Amino acid sequence: MADLNIFTTLPYAITVVTNDAPAFTIVALTDEFLHTAKLDREDILSKPFVPVAEQMLVDISPSSLLSLFGEVDMPADLGRNSNGTIPSRQLTLTDHQPFTQVSSKAVHSNDGTITHFILTWEKEPVTSMPDTEMDFAKTANFFKQAPVAIAIVKGPDYVFELANQDMLQFLGRTGDAVGKPLLEVFPEAKLQGLVDIFDYVRQSGNDYNMRSYPATILINGVREHRFFDVRFQRYEQAGNSAEVRIFCVAHNVTEQVQIQQQVEDVKEKLRFRNALLEAVNEATPDGILIVDVEGKVLLKNKRFIETWKIPASVVANNEEGGLIAFANSMLADPAGQLKGITAAREPGQQAGQDVLLLKDGRVLERNGSPVLGDDQVSYGWAWYFRDVTDRIRQEQKFNNVVQQASMPIAILKGENMIVEVANQALLDLWKTDESVIGKPYLKIQPDREEQGLFTKLLEVYRTGQAFYGTEVPLSFDRGNGNKEILFFNFSYQPYREANGSITGVLAWGNDVTDQVMAKQRIVESERNLRNTIYQAPVAMCILKGSDHIVDIANNLMLRFLRKSTDEVQGRPIFDVLPEAKLQGFEQLLEKAYTRGETVSGFGQPLSMSRDNGPETLYISYVFEPFREWDSTISSVMVVIMDVSEQVRAKQQLEQNESELQRRVKERTLDLDQINQALQSSNLSLEEFAYAASHDLKSPIRKINMLAQLLNQELGPALTETQQRIFKRIDDSAGRMLTLIDDLLSFSHISKGAGTFDDIDLSQKLQRVLDDLEIEVLEKNAQITIGELPVLRGNRRQLQQLFQNLISNALKYTKPGVKPEIQILSTLVNGTELNGISADIPRDRAYHLIEVRDNGIGFDQVDAEQIFNVFTRLHTHAEYSGTGVGLSIVKRVVENHNGHVWAESHAGQGASFKILLPHNGRQNA
Repeated sequence: MADLNIFTTLPYAITVVTNDAPAFTIVALTDEFLHTAKLDREDILSKPFVPVAEQMLVDISPSSLLSLFGEVDMPADLGRNSNGTIPSRQLTLTDHQPFTQVSSKAVHSNDGTITHFILTWEKEPVTSMPDTEMDFAKTANFFKQAPVAIAIVKGPDYVFELANQDMLQFLGRTGDAVGKPLLEVFPEAKLQGLVDIFDYVRQSGNDYNMRSYPATILINGVREHRFFDVRFQRYEQAGNSAEVRIFCVAHNVTEQVQIQQQVEDVKEKLRFRNALLEAVNEATPDGILIVDVEGKVLLKNKRFIETWKIPASVVANNEEGGLIAFANSMLADPAGQLKGITAAREPGQQAGQDVLLLKDGRVLERNGSPVLGDDQVSYGWAWYFRDVTDRIRQEQKFNNVVQQASMPIAILKGENMIVEVANQALLDLWKTDESVIGKPYLKIQPDREEQGLFTKLLEVYRTGQAFYGTEVPLSFDRGNGNKEILFFNFSYQPYREANGSITGVLAWGNDVTDQVMAKQRIVESERNLRNTIYQAPVAMCILKGSDHIVDIANNLMLRFLRKSTDEVQGRPIFDVLPEAKLQGFEQLLEKAYTRGETVSGFGQPLSMSRDNGPETLYISYVFEPFREWDSTISSVMVVIMDVSEQVRAKQQLEQNESELQRRVKERTLDLDQINQALQSSNLSLEEFAYAASHDLKSPIRKINMLAQLLNQELGPALTETQQRIFKRIDDSAGRMLTLIDDLLSFSHISKGAGTFDDIDLSQKLQRVLDDLEIEVLEKNAQITIGELPVLRGNRRQLQQLFQNLISNALKYTKPGVKPEIQILSTLVNGTELNGISADIPRDRAYHLIEVRDNGIGFDQVDAEQIFNVFTRLHTHAEYSGTGVGLSIVKRVVENHNGHVWAESHAGQGASFKILLPHNGRQNA
């Protein structure tokens, strides 16, 4: 026979009897049963069940008691359930303390024979657990067939040692769960917090209880909704902490929960009071008070007395009206309560709900309903009182949090999404006030229906499934036809009441417009970066991630690698150029990528494989970390320049240094003579230039004058062809004079800058524009001049510089397009001038002066040669000019220790950029 001592501490009032009819000997009982029945174990154990029960209960017959086992004749009014148990009975102890109910369940052996019956006397759930190790092999049948859901898990992985059918139904699992860890059987346990509960019970040793836990279980192939009181309790074998088990019991309290939610309709007029007594369960959390049509108290439960804190003396007195009078004295507004009681008994009153404020600060929720018969005759009134103080306080805290939240929050109720709650952040977003409370959502934000968001709200309300939106653009009407577009991350969550029913949607959002705009700017910036790299005059590429994947590579880089785009794009750089990995470049790239440091070098040798064998190049390189908007390093920008010729020239110079030293000594003796001859030659050249210009200009002017006189004298006698010849003579003479002047200017400028003064470029530009006034008016040009600096320079040469640049901008304009010219200046540091000439010192500041126009522009491949003397990109028939002007510009900038370059695209205007040293003086 199994060891039944385990039932001693089970958490319910339970009695176990053997199937030895008609005695049904009591072989085990729980402490909870003895405590409730106020009996001693030795007075009951091993005694026949019926005599013991007759001593303990009133108004019960032996046949009714025997009917619990279903194996003897039963009275006609008793029946058996299909599962072999007897319907619950309302039984009363001899001291008038009622058990809620009692039920019986048969325990079968392996061959199907009934060996025992387990009688469960419904009371509060288990309050203690056994401290000793259970003998599972002996008691398995009792647990498996117990009338409550039972499971036992063991060890830190919570392996199922036992789970009866009720527990498996509760978990929605089958019998193969036994012997498996919790997370293997029930993987959702971690997300639902069950693992945390087990960890808490196991580590702390404290019990954990859940009241009225809702669960959907499979019964006879049909999913049914049930409510359970669940308890978890730890126990372990003495001295063996490794054998920690957790005892899990789930007790079906669906009936009690349902009783809390409604009171059964009264159908029998003559047995009205008895019907109410059968319907009301003392386990309900509500205080119940029922009065008849005269106001006489018909029923009060224990919870009503506890809720209203009615003294025992008032209850014992049982004076008519005493209970109501005392309860009324507890109210902050007694008159209102009396009025409610009086009105409730008047004909035609409907069920209703309100809240009552007590003098002690508590808040009671009161539900009232008339007690009606089948013929709608009123038999009285029923009230249900519940202490909702904590709930009200929590709701107030919730409302405070919602109202003070910086993000917009709303609670929308029903199919029409009525605005019940809208915090200040949401009202500010909607540009409205609290008048929107109580209005349908679409009346306030009609655009949301077209966007489909209202449909999403209804889906959440109807299905209970949350919806999340990320960076969703929302349009807000700001009046006068103005629309504001903002981007939001938001959530639609089902709004559940205390009973679990969904009555609306909780919506909240977070304005991420700045974040979205920042991302868009990053995308635009990346696009600009790509364009810059593709158009850069040096070999450049972007290497992404720790594997240095080639993301971008311009044509110069492909040419340097001697690879095609397909051979390079998307591959690690050291797969494309494996020889560089063995030459130390991998460590240099890692330094830039991991430490965020700029790594550079000049003249670094790099051995590369070529078609005709290995070739050693000398390169200058820059590895620049590329940071994202959050400062993380995502890639490295690589700039490479082939400086092999310079390095080899330097090496050759070093090899020839001794020879040069010798030659220098030999030629030192000749330097004075050479210098003297050079000075004499320069003087002669100046005299020749002046004489040549004078001697050339004089006959050209005479040719021009004579051609004009001849043209005037012949006049109408000239044919059209002859007139064109005269025109060409005149134009050619004019170009020759201009060319002579330009060459003379270029000759003067080539001798150096001469005297330097402090020059205000703003004033200098104004003089240039005064000289070009006629051209500006003829072209109807718009010229914008920014703030320009004061710097050291030669007045005449700077005049020529800006006059040539602005003249060019006025000359090379698009037909039919108004010329727009901008002259701007910014102060830059030399370290910022990556990609510019290596000859520019990086340890000082510069004025970056830019002259932009919207003219015809030119191809970037011509950007360097346009500064050469006599270089022209257009014919004389298209645009006049000598091809000397930009050469003068370049020579002036070089005389001032600066640097000039041009940037353009054909048909998109041109930009001439000039770097001039900063002398520390600048306009305010």
